[in-house]
Amino acid sequence: MENFFYVFFSVYATIVSHDGRAITIDGHRRVLLSGSIHYPRSTPEMWPDLIKKGKEGGLDAIETYVFWNAHEPTRRQYDFSGKLDLIRFLKTIQDEGLYGVLRIGPYACAEWNYGGFPVWLHNMPGMVFRTTNKAFMDEMQNFTTMIVDMVKKENLFASQGGPIILAQIENEYGNVMGPYGESGKEYIKWCANMAQSLDVGVPWIMCQQNDAPQPMLNTCNGFYCDNFVPNNPNTPKMWTENWTGWFKQWGGKNPHRTTEDVAFSVARFFQRGGTFNNYYMYHGGTNFDRTAGGPYITTSYDYDAPLDEYGNLSQPKYGHLKQLHDVLHSIEKTLTYGNISTIDFGNSASATIYKTEEGSSCFFGNGNENSDATISFQGESYVVPAWSVTILPDCKNEAYNTAKITTQTSMMVKKPNEAEDTPSTLKWSWRPENMDNFLLKGKGESTQTQLFDQKVVTNDQSDYLWYMTTVKFKKRDPLLGKTMSLRVNSTAHVLHAFVNGKNIGNQHAENGKFNYVFEKDVKFKSGRNVIALLSITVGLANYGAFFESKPAGITGPIFITGINGDETIVKDLSAHKWSYKTGLNGFDNQLFRTESISKWSVENVPFNRTMTWYKATFKSPLGNDPVVVDLMGLGKGTAWVNGNNIGRYWPAFISSENGCDAKCNYRGAYHAEKCLTNCGEPTQRCVYATIVSHDGRAITIDGHRRVLLSGSIHYPRSTPEMWPDLIKKGKEGGLDAIETYVFWNAHEPTRRQYDFSGKLDLIRFLKTIQDEGLYGVLRIGPYACAEWNYGGFPVWLHNMPGMVFRTTNKAFMDEMQNFTTMIVDMVKKENLFASQGGPIILAQIENEYGNVMGPYGESGKEYIKWCANMAQSLDVGVPWIMCQQNDAPQPMLNTCNGFYCDNFVPNNPNTPKMWTENWTGWFKQWGGKNPHRTTEDVAFSVARFFQRGGTFNNYYMYHGGTNFDRTAGGPYITTSYDYDAPLDEYGNLSQPKYGHLKQLHDVLHSIEKTLTYGNISTIDFGNSASATIYKTEEGSSCFFGNGNENSDATISFQGESYVVPAWSVTILPDCKNEAYNTAKITTQTSMMVKKPNEAEDTPSTLKWSWRPENMDNFLLKGKGESTQTQLFDQKVVTNDQSDYLWYMTTVKFKKRDPLLGKTMSLRVNSTAHVLHAFVNGKNIGNQHAENGKFNYVFEKDVKFKSGRNVIALLSITVGLANYGAFFESKPAGITGPIFITGINGDETIVKDLSDHKWSYKTGLNGFDNQLFRTESMSKWSVENVPFNRTMTWYKATFKSPLGNDPVVVDLMGLGKGTAWVNGNNIGRYWPAFISSENGCDAKCNYREGDNTLVLFEEMGGNPSLVSFQTTRVGSVCANVYEKKIIELSCDRKPISAIKFASFGNPNGNCGSFEKGTCESSKNTVDILTQECVGKEKCCIDVSTERFGAPDCSGAPRRLAVEAIC
Repeated sequence: MENFFYVFFSVYATIVSHDGRAITIDGHRRVLLSGSIHYPRSTPEMWPDLIKKGKEGGLDAIETYVFWNAHEPTRRQYDFSGKLDLIRFLKTIQDEGLYGVLRIGPYACAEWNYGGFPVWLHNMPGMVFRTTNKAFMDEMQNFTTMIVDMVKKENLFASQGGPIILAQIENEYGNVMGPYGESGKEYIKWCANMAQSLDVGVPWIMCQQNDAPQPMLNTCNGFYCDNFVPNNPNTPKMWTENWTGWFKQWGGKNPHRTTEDVAFSVARFFQRGGTFNNYYMYHGGTNFDRTAGGPYITTSYDYDAPLDEYGNLSQPKYGHLKQLHDVLHSIEKTLTYGNISTIDFGNSASATIYKTEEGSSCFFGNGNENSDATISFQGESYVVPAWSVTILPDCKNEAYNTAKITTQTSMMVKKPNEAEDTPSTLKWSWRPENMDNFLLKGKGESTQTQLFDQKVVTNDQSDYLWYMTTVKFKKRDPLLGKTMSLRVNSTAHVLHAFVNGKNIGNQHAENGKFNYVFEKDVKFKSGRNVIALLSITVGLANYGAFFESKPAGITGPIFITGINGDETIVKDLSAHKWSYKTGLNGFDNQLFRTESISKWSVENVPFNRTMTWYKATFKSPLGNDPVVVDLMGLGKGTAWVNGNNIGRYWPAFISSENGCDAKCNYRGAYHAEKCLTNCGEPTQRCVYATIVSHDGRAITIDGHRRVLLSGSIHYPRSTPEMWPDLIKKGKEGGLDAIETYVFWNAHEPTRRQYDFSGKLDLIRFLKTIQDEGLYGVLRIGPYACAEWNYGGFPVWLHNMPGMVFRTTNKAFMDEMQNFTTMIVDMVKKENLFASQGGPIILAQIENEYGNVMGPYGESGKEYIKWCANMAQSLDVGVPWIMCQQNDAPQPMLNTCNGFYCDNFVPNNPNTPKMWTENWTGWFKQWGGKNPHRTTEDVAFSVARFFQRGGTFNNYYMYHGGTNFDRTAGGPYITTSYDYDAPLDEYGNLSQPKYGHLKQLHDVLHSIEKTLTYGNISTIDFGNSASATIYKTEEGSSCFFGNGNENSDATISFQGESYVVPAWSVTILPDCKNEAYNTAKITTQTSMMVKKPNEAEDTPSTLKWSWRPENMDNFLLKGKGESTQTQLFDQKVVTNDQSDYLWYMTTVKFKKRDPLLGKTMSLRVNSTAHVLHAFVNGKNIGNQHAENGKFNYVFEKDVKFKSGRNVIALLSITVGLANYGAFFESKPAGITGPIFITGINGDETIVKDLSDHKWSYKTGLNGFDNQLFRTESMSKWSVENVPFNRTMTWYKATFKSPLGNDPVVVDLMGLGKGTAWVNGNNIGRYWPAFISSENGCDAKCNYREGDNTLVLFEEMGGNPSLVSFQTTRVGSVCANVYEKKIIELSCDRKPISAIKFASFGNPNGNCGSFEKGTCESSKNTVDILTQECVGKEKCCIDVSTERFGAPDCSGAPRRLAVEAIC
């Protein structure tokens, strides 16, 4: 059972319904304006900006399809990573406060490859799409149900409190239904029933489906839907696709739809009773990779939408429609509840009046294409231009006319990359595509005696398919030496033909005519001839009845024809033996990856050469503008940036010169051929690239400089069940990113045997970060330090021959590269780097090497260069960092770690000032005191860092967690890794640290643009006081810093005076008003308390059973697993599989030995952290090392017996060293020497046992027999439970504590050992070393019946003192100045009482407040009792109006309060 806890939240359920007028939300009819943004057609980094622009443009909702073939590319293998993270997209919609429309389909059309259907579906036996075909319906239901269940699990339907108000099943089936006959009608009924059975709690829609069964809502798609009439009087008039433009096709012209016409269509739709309009598209985006359908749909899916392909505002379309939306929203109630009347003025002019008791709104429409209309209404005259609608919200004053544009028009231009010295020229290398196996040998992967459709062979895993066969001609063949022709009947979109290795030509289909004949003259040779045909698809069909059966590839027939005299001889090759090969070698070998080891040539770069790979490097363009790649001059192919497929290109396919409109007339009905541009030009020559980069000021994401606040949360130090809550609290605390190390020894405990399960599921953790919409910082290392056992290195690595860590040691570098590459490949496979659409924006190689580099000499310098080169070769597409490495080679970014980094200066002017470890506290050590770092000081360090030019800060730790099992390093690092972090060990908010930093983050984010783009000036006021001003054209932001530890500073600035407390920073976002001071805490302080386990009848007492550790083989026989005549380091023998190692030897004394019967001493020179010594089965003592002094001498007097004596020494480690130069060589265990000494008269006799025959045994029997498992069959005794007995196992059962609070085990009374709950190792304990309350606090979920606690006690203790407790907020306090607002919260529990409250000048701290010399005359306790008691949260405005005005002689007044939870 994992150690975890659940937290349940109540959600507000939104009731979505409808009547004949409108969709209703919580009973209110709504005017709803929606826009289509397809998540896979942009990147997750773009989503928040796109959706925000949609909201600012007046949208109420965002609509998207779900793309089956993207999510299930192989049957039952799913992908929701990167751009395909549907849940993250929906949550981004929710975060912006918009509704969602989820068109599950799962047929999409959408100009998407194969309409969204996976090709494996087509290849299933007996398959027919979109009819009553059982195989199809089973697969469709499986996918649809999975999507619904995913969305439900995240509570994203409005009925669950989520954003989704409508769902769609099927899509535009009514347009193609006829050929399916009665089966089509039955199919659509089945779709409706299946959808309804999924119980999503919101209405389902079916677009273009006039016979949609109830309760499905039928809706309209098209350029105009004003004449649409729903099929049921209870269905509102809804428009699911208002086509804002049209798609582009290779070889076609660029279509445009005028702004005026789009606005006209919307206004006329609402004039005629519509209440729901969705723009298809609002942002079209990019068909990345091979997602474009068609065939021949371009990579660009701009769609002439209000937001262009790159996310820019397309003006005037965006702004003109925004104005329309504002007007429609202003008359929502009238439109949805008003009585409707119409006046026909003739000549296509009309008025529609919506009237309620409160007033009326009017639409004046003129559908005439040629002439304006003058409308007389209520004594006034109105001119309505041709093909337009005027809206008058009060039926008097014109607020909007669709043909009168008042919004700006923006002309987009493309600028060269100014980051390059010669921006117009790239330096290219090249290599040919290797085709010898196909062209000369005809060798493929499979062979058949027929021609297959390309979809059947490739399963759509590639655009490319080789068809190869051989033809033999005898020497005497009458056609030999004569010209013959090769005739191929083809449905390949593009065909390349080769005979005997020679390219005889290529041909592509005309758009819309995909059956064609390729014919070329050929001369064959005597003997064997190889014909190789390369068929290429450019997007599979996505629309039409039975479109899945449209052929692609070469289905024949194929002939060779020749003339011999008057005879025509025809050879039909169709039934020849054909060999097939899917894809190209360059794709298989991933030549597109930056780290590809294939050879590239920089000499004689060829132009106009077919089947050729080209590669160039380029610098990140300056500024924030979107980046496009202009591929003019190329023919047809595919492009990658940093290993990411950004789509197909085909600029050589030129559109015809005729048919374009220099000036498009908006008047008259629009169609796709009406307004065309780009005649005689490539349809598309630019493709879009997403680049994460940096400059000297900041990390840039999609070109924007960012202020980034990050927090360390180490996945193995909590449980997967805790991760979502921890990461959510990080986001709510103002973090942008979560950082983690990767722990090599946890993942590869044995060489080449890996573990990524449970707490070690790195990919799940990274996806949890992604799900919360945060960035990730992945510190691969793979050296971690981190107070983690052995710094994260596996001990088997140390035991390899000739091994030396962290230097130019080949064995080490090979292993490090193997692990690092494996991690990168795992993360890449899941598309988790930002360059792939994932969350990871930074990666780290090595760690703090600069701190220890000196002793490694020149080898250390060479090693760090190797690290940089190795990392860069992995092509992750995001910057690499090296912390504490002042000589970090370019392009590594060197960063700072420490308590303060404000004075840090990067080693390169193009490297931003970054802080990878801001230590929020410090770690605990057995035998040490508990360290704390004040909230004020952490905040001061951050503010001063940003004051002095920093733009990236990571808190180490944001949540420290627990060193479960044997993961703690050191030696002597405790099981608790709380680290005094903003989230405590159990995940509770550590207040005021969490809240005070949250306020700081909010202020820093509010001035992000000023901090990252502003000009910087500084004023030095002396005595460690200074001002830093960041200034842009829009305004200025100021930091006032006081680094004096003792005295406050008064700063005069721009005519105002500001008091800055000692050791603090004040931030003024406008350089006038103080928004934050690091020393002025307005956040509550939470006092945590531990409560007994109330589920137990007698909570303070557990009933124990026990059994001894069986040591007879070791103590009496000295019998181990291996024997050597020397003493070995413990790491060498155990491989760190256990803390325990037995060293055993025998010593024989003859009866006449002069020392026999006399007291001798056993002297052990030890580096064991703890040592237990036994002679002939008797424990003669134990000893542990002082922290930091791990070389010591254990010496005890012993009496040996005549004959054989067994010496058994149990060496115990308590975490291996994790820091320092050559730390791997620090000894552990018993490396000797070991002596027996005795005195015989005046002689001292010494027996050196170091070279004796020593027997070794790793671990203890109780561990080997898994006594800690609940189901252990070993016998336990309940009688005479011993106390203070060494080497003893204890077991007790306990009931699950009540409630949801974290649970801790109080192990006071015990000595030293290990604890398990329900078989899970929760870590070491050692309360006997110090007098602290708890030696081991571990959080577990014990919420299901009885549970088992098992202890292994080494030194002897009293288990009767062990108890279980829950930890929770006991009280909360605040002590804030007036004119501030304070929030009190008991962490989802009600406030039960106000213990103390005083407004004036109260004294003391939380838990010990006292009234001061001045106090308000009002009863402050009563005011706060009324305001807060019984509530989970209350906000108080600290003001004299609320609490009265005590006379404090001019001193600032404060409110101090302590509330009981």
